[in-house]
Amino acid sequence: MKLVLFFIVFSTSIFAQTIEGKWKTIDTKTQKELSIIEIYKKDNQFYGKLLKISNVLSSHADCEKCSAKIKNNSLIGKNVIVKMQKQDNLYKGKLIDPFSDKSYTCVIKMLSNSTLEINAYSVLPLFGRTQIWRKIN
Repeated sequence: MKLVLFFIVFSTSIFAQTIEGKWKTIDTKTQKELSIIEIYKKDNQFYGKLLKISNVLSSHADCEKCSAKIKNNSLIGKNVIVKMQKQDNLYKGKLIDPFSDKSYTCVIKMLSNSTLEINAYSVLPLFGRTQIWRKIN
């Protein structure tokens, strides 16, 4: 009986995992917070919008140095994750660099309810960049 109860509780918590919520992006080298992204679901796809930029990046927050397409526009509220779809235990879609407006293939893997592994690349995953995001309660 205890084994059955454990299985029900354990399987429910695994299936309840979702990438939706607010996430703190962390610089892999300095371990400092870079930004806060809110991931939400719309029309069976996931999107992530930029809510906050840390002091580390604040010199770019008004986008003076961005591409001509988005120059002098606020980055807050901009979608940086688009058309993300769940495929098995991964989420696949596009990540947009808010400063250059370049688009990258993105794969998100949930490491736990509070940790995401983000891999973004242009050609091959091997030559991409991986970041860890931490959930904000």
